[in-house]
Amino acid sequence: MKTLLQNKVKLCALSILVFLAFALVSCQKEVTANSKQNAAVNQQNGNATSHIWQYLVGEEPTIEGPDKTISDAGDTMIIAGSGIFHAATGEINGEGWYKHINPKLHSSDKGTWKAQKLISFANWGMAAPPLPSNFYGGLAVINIHLYPASGKAGTDATLYIYCVIPGAHPPPDTDEGIKLLINNTRYFNDQVFGQTLFIAQ
Repeated sequence: MKTLLQNKVKLCALSILVFLAFALVSCQKEVTANSKQNAAVNQQNGNATSHIWQYLVGEEPTIEGPDKTISDAGDTMIIAGSGIFHAATGEINGEGWYKHINPKLHSSDKGTWKAQKLISFANWGMAAPPLPSNFYGGLAVINIHLYPASGKAGTDATLYIYCVIPGAHPPPDTDEGIKLLINNTRYFNDQVFGQTLFIAQ
């Protein structure tokens, strides 16, 4: 009777050990599967934490352009260009061209612009397929300097670059395009035409 009881105890203990072994293997498989799944997600979204970005403003043929914006006074500013910035440090480079049209004075002015400082960058998220996974929406605010082709004195301005790409999550009622504030007095705030884009590097 004692031997039978000992055998039952041993069998019960063995059953418990087998159960725990299978449970451990199953748990390890689940952890491995989750790790692989998380790695795939991280690989897909890896660019989301990128600090280095390329920005495009009306640069054909990658996007439609040039970008056009109008002030409350009816002036039109047309801009195109591109560059690179580091979101963490604020370092930036970039340049392009512009054309200012004043219909009331029947005049126009053109020239080039150069990026001077990144004020801020808001990442609005990755573009939806089939667009490339390193295409992002967002808002970059950049200090630039305008250099008239006429040789007149240049002027400082603030360029607002809005990219509302499918798949991103911009604030409600946000339009694609640019806005431009010149000398904190002349505000071109009506986006009329053109596209922008942020590309994670």
